[in-house]
Amino acid sequence: MTVPESSADSAANAAGLAISLSLIPHADEQLCLTLRIRNLTATTLSDWNLQLDFPSAAQAGSGTEMSHRAGSHITLTPSPDADLGAGAEAELRMLVDAAFIQRYHDLPQGIFLYAGGEALSVDVVERNIDAALPPVSAEEQASEGPRRDDSAIATEAIVPRPLHCESNGSRFHCPRVLLYDPSEPAEEAIRWLQLNLPLQLQPAADSAGAATLQFQVDESMDDEAYHLRIHSAGISVAAASRAGFLYAAVSLTQLFPPDGELKLPLPGVDIRDKPRFGYRGLLLDCSRHFHSKQTILKLLELMALYKLNHLHWHLTDDEGWRLPVSAYPQLTAVGAWRGLGEALEPQFGSGPERYGGCYSHADIREIVNRAAQLSITLVPEVDVPGHSRAAIKSLPELLVESADRSDYCTAQQYTDNVLNPALRETYTFMYAVIDQLCELFPGALIHMGGDEVPAGAWRDSPACRRLASREGYRDCAALQGHLLRAAQAHLAGRGRQMAVWEEAAAGEGLSPESAVVHAWTDPGAGIRLANAGYQVVLCPAQYTYLDQAWSRCPQEPGASWAGTTDLEHCYRYEPFHEALNESGRQRVMGIQAALWSERIASRETLEYMAFPRLLAVAETAWSQANNKSWHHFQGRLGTHEKLLDRRDVNYRGTKPKPG
Repeated sequence: MTVPESSADSAANAAGLAISLSLIPHADEQLCLTLRIRNLTATTLSDWNLQLDFPSAAQAGSGTEMSHRAGSHITLTPSPDADLGAGAEAELRMLVDAAFIQRYHDLPQGIFLYAGGEALSVDVVERNIDAALPPVSAEEQASEGPRRDDSAIATEAIVPRPLHCESNGSRFHCPRVLLYDPSEPAEEAIRWLQLNLPLQLQPAADSAGAATLQFQVDESMDDEAYHLRIHSAGISVAAASRAGFLYAAVSLTQLFPPDGELKLPLPGVDIRDKPRFGYRGLLLDCSRHFHSKQTILKLLELMALYKLNHLHWHLTDDEGWRLPVSAYPQLTAVGAWRGLGEALEPQFGSGPERYGGCYSHADIREIVNRAAQLSITLVPEVDVPGHSRAAIKSLPELLVESADRSDYCTAQQYTDNVLNPALRETYTFMYAVIDQLCELFPGALIHMGGDEVPAGAWRDSPACRRLASREGYRDCAALQGHLLRAAQAHLAGRGRQMAVWEEAAAGEGLSPESAVVHAWTDPGAGIRLANAGYQVVLCPAQYTYLDQAWSRCPQEPGASWAGTTDLEHCYRYEPFHEALNESGRQRVMGIQAALWSERIASRETLEYMAFPRLLAVAETAWSQANNKSWHHFQGRLGTHEKLLDRRDVNYRGTKPKPG
């Protein structure tokens, strides 16, 4: 297991520039972050500035000017201007709220010095910040997670925990070559077993009667349910659908020794199982940092291993546009890249070099097809009208109203990331994007975002004021609903349903019958929306956002704006409580974990943040509340650590690190 390190740390410094970071308390619960730059070269640097990424609000401190800011990317210059002589030092300062720096990952990332038209690398040599960080107890410092409890019996090592699982007292002397009866609905289940069992599978040559692995279609069962039996004569599986057969195969592979060694005979077991929720999801953000096709394909396999069935694919945001749209090639030619000299500045530690990427139509079809084989539905997201800076920078001649003087700032520190709902070209663009999504993604849901539009957007747009007046809206803020209702109507014409974030249902937004709502701000938000008549996917950040740090230890990677989320906290989330009425319960489609990638730049970090916490979300989504047990879950973790080891997953360990 590797703990991901900050991308600000550099192993080498070809430019001969060093920087140290220190924090000292300032007034009004602020910290002063001092950046001391040392010029170790023999060259005087003139007209220089320091550029870095810091995603939270900040102000310039004494002797410093914040000459530019876009999102997380900040440019600091000395005030007054001064050369940085050979062997000399200079100090720049930022004032930040103490709440914004809780751990090392909260420090500035992607630091470089710009002088003479060139970006110069900077070596972070010192970070004197421990004294300014919130105190952390020795217990928190030492804790790596739950201690393993191996008391769970082997036949119940399955995650998510099945509805009914018991030993039947028999034993199966499994041959090294397992004969199966071919069954078209079980094709993917058979393929899964061939790849994951420590034995060979071959079709029975004569008849199903000769097979020791038998599949039976039972149309009376629920769609994703299955019945798996290991008995003295062999293994039998009954299910009504491809998904049911696949989930039986997944459970069967988890009953075999996780180290890949075949130990015989197999104990007899009888499992009857079905999911609590029909929607069991994971969001992957590929905009803030681009994740390769190979990373996504591996993630799909891991989702199937834990019976998750929806991948919510966040394809566009302020920091990158990853979806190829035939009508607008500029979206990926321009909006998929950031760096110095690009339309999009560096963000989240990506540095001055050209950084980014996009998926081809062939890539997307391959991902969609593999997901379908694994009974996973792709839910693509193009976020509008906010979070649209990459699109706006790619198509400014279409998407910018020159007379718009609206003044706003988003939570992500952008002042230019909201589509204008009064421009005809906005709808032409949006409909073309929707048509492309419908062509590439066959699933019923298309996610259109609708979150975090800041106050003040459109307020000083002449076109928006005219539209609001013509439509009888009380103010320009109501134009978000206007635009999203147009998107919903276009999607309905293509036979699709729109999904949105919870903000889209506020005020004069969408009516309950219009869309599926993902509720994220707190555990009660989804309850209120379900009671109000909306179909809801529950994804409260405090329990399901896996980009949040595991603990308060400053070395732990991740964000902390929603609090920390260790494995037990994540596991103990219960979607239903007494405030949810009976009709509201029927409208809760399921739950979803999220991997937002502001701080997740690599597959290694992605896996570290996701596992094993994704197992906890998967069990909450699948297993009935009265069948969940934190104690029992702990007892199964050892088996699943070995399963993840075999799949080369960089999970966060649940045992203390050596030394």
